[in-house]
Amino acid sequence: MTTKEISENNVIKILKTIHNVEKPILIQCCHGSDQTVIKTTACRIIFENWTKEDAFAEFKPPEFEYHEKWYPHLLDILKKQDIYHLETELNI
Repeated sequence: MTTKEISENNVIKILKTIHNVEKPILIQCCHGSDQTVIKTTACRIIFENWTKEDAFAEFKPPEFEYHEKWYPHLLDILKKQDIYHLETELNI
C-alpha cells in the first residue's frame, strides 16, 4: 500500500490486523513517517480511547515528519471516521 492510496477501508483493515495479532507489535512504514503516524493515531483513537483532537495533536509535531502538504487526505480519513462504526467492525 502506498501512502497516497490509503483509504478508509485500508484504515479498517489495518485496525483489524492490529486488533487480532499477538502483542506487542511494531508499526512502521518504508520511510518511517506518514503511514506510521496514521496507523498509530487510529490505534490511539480506537484502542486507547483518545479523543480525535488529542490524537491529532500527537500526529502533527514536526518530529513525526507528517507530510501534510503531500498527504492531506490522511487527516481527513481520520476526521471522517465514525468511531462507533469502527468499534462495531472490530467487535470492541
